[in-house]
Amino acid sequence: WGRLSWSGEGDVELKTRSGNRAVPDSTWSDWSTAVRSPAGEQIKSPPARFIQWRGVLKNSSSAAPRLREVTISYLPRNLAPRVKSISLLPVGVALLAVPQPQSDLGAEQAGLDPQTLGNVTGIPPRRAFQRGAISLQWQTEDRNGDTLEYSLYYRAAAGGDYHPVKTHIRETYFTIEPNALPDGRYVFQVGASDSPSNPIDLALKDDLETEPVEIDNTPPVVVAGAPALTGMTVVVEFRADDATSLIRRAEYQSDGGEWAIVYPVDGIADSRSEVFRVSVTLPDSRSHVLAFRAFDGNANVGAAKIEVRAAGR
Repeated sequence: WGRLSWSGEGDVELKTRSGNRAVPDSTWSDWSTAVRSPAGEQIKSPPARFIQWRGVLKNSSSAAPRLREVTISYLPRNLAPRVKSISLLPVGVALLAVPQPQSDLGAEQAGLDPQTLGNVTGIPPRRAFQRGAISLQWQTEDRNGDTLEYSLYYRAAAGGDYHPVKTHIRETYFTIEPNALPDGRYVFQVGASDSPSNPIDLALKDDLETEPVEIDNTPPVVVAGAPALTGMTVVVEFRADDATSLIRRAEYQSDGGEWAIVYPVDGIADSRSEVFRVSVTLPDSRSHVLAFRAFDGNANVGAAKIEVRAAGR
């Protein structure tokens, strides 16, 4: 609590009491000593969630007492911010900042919310494709309405210390550039601090970490085997291997035509190494080019090709 002051005239005195329940009961403090000067003085009631004041106006022969206004100064207890959730966007989706309306510096210095002046703030970022990009968005809350500042950290999924990716972030999102981290599995942590609105020794923070995230910027290695020719039909097996993530799909192409999907020999793409078999009927005895490509879980693509000719021609 700060000071208690009042405006009025005549014989007036004020007292206060405080407590942590909305309705005064036996847990509340006793009434304080009287404050008789309109200039007021420091409130003597103990810190609490609620405060109540009582005015006593006494008639005298000189003038009738009047109480026009009472001012109670207080500092709300700082409550820690909370990181409610973190969302990971699909690999390859980058978040690009949209230009925000320029704020009025004078209004900021006066402590006015830009929205009070009709300025729209917090325009969400624009999404764009960027191969290998890892983007995070998070939701937070602060019951004091403080301005928050964020930090993003990472560690190996197997354990270890956190290391900073970026600090002093004011947006609630961040895109990690491709190749910013070596291939591997990581856990990210978002920390929120209300330090922009509080003294350093009173600032509070909270953090939340993600599930393990796979970073893989290296394409699969695709190797095509020797073709098996029977008349105009050629059968080729090709293998796709990736050191970090799963092989998700594969395709083949003949002479620059449309890409066609092919399933692994075992029926499902669910490992870091998959074998695929392609059977193609050649249209004539000329030389033809078969191309193969495979995609891993992070949209990296590896490719290979071979040249074939119909048997016996």
